[in-house]
Amino acid sequence: MISSVRDASDRKNIERALQEKNDSLERANAKFRQLLESAPDGIVIASRDGRIVLINSQTERLFGYSREEMIGRPVEMLMPSPLRQTHQQHRTGYFDEPKSGRWARVST
Repeated sequence: MISSVRDASDRKNIERALQEKNDSLERANAKFRQLLESAPDGIVIASRDGRIVLINSQTERLFGYSREEMIGRPVEMLMPSPLRQTHQQHRTGYFDEPKSGRWARVST
């Protein structure tokens, strides 16, 4: 009898801890989305394969596409036609061998 009471208590403690972690994650996600939406510039977040996974409303204004039209599409859709192929090659190359560009270097 004591064992089953302790098991139930342990389970409730675990459930409570999981709920607290979930609540914390939801608050962090909401804060991130608020920051993303409050940015004055368009922000596009793409997956490794170049698919758009997240944008802010400023991006919709800049490019004239709705969020639904952009999510899941290649990020290159937002670039002028002559640059799309080159960008795709640069993106692929970056993920094959990530390195910072010269803009990230600090001169001494």
